[in-house]
Amino acid sequence: MRPLACVILIPLYLMAQGSRSPKSFPIPEDMQEDWPGAGLNEAETKLLQKAVRADLLKVEADCETKLRLDRVEMAGVSLGKLGRGVVVRMSGSCVCGATGNCPMHAYARKKAGYRVVADGAMGWAFGVVDSQADVPDLVFASNGGGGQIGLGLYRYVGGRYVVQACETLIKKDGADASWWDPSAVVVNPWHCGGN
Repeated sequence: MRPLACVILIPLYLMAQGSRSPKSFPIPEDMQEDWPGAGLNEAETKLLQKAVRADLLKVEADCETKLRLDRVEMAGVSLGKLGRGVVVRMSGSCVCGATGNCPMHAYARKKAGYRVVADGAMGWAFGVVDSQADVPDLVFASNGGGGQIGLGLYRYVGGRYVVQACETLIKKDGADASWWDPSAVVVNPWHCGGN
């Protein structure tokens, strides 16, 4: 009887897990649309450029023109126990969409340079979220077209940031407030990689 119960209960458990509602998360108050630079000294800048240059080659594998490092936008961020990090938007890349979404990466300092800790996001803005963990979460925003913005919440797991939850923001009728104002948008969570 026990094997029969397992045959019946396991599929029911898996169906219940698959039907869970997607998770919602608060819109970060400090979403950054500007890219003020990373505030690095000359030696740190050279080390970061070395790491970014390697990632540019991967991003541009299908591009006809090379992306120059001076077209890469950067912003310094505090990554908790990882120390000072840098979020990079590879603007000017041939893989940037018509909506302004470009490859976005985050780098953390390591002993002899920088290592990429988040990649795969396409977007134009980001936020750092205090998750009460040793390393804060990151949120990347991308234009969805048609008056929609997509948000992806990334958590530091096993040495890398991994997507945990996704939302679509839709501006309410007549709202001309910021995308980051929860009262001006409708939030629709949806299933993505981490759910």
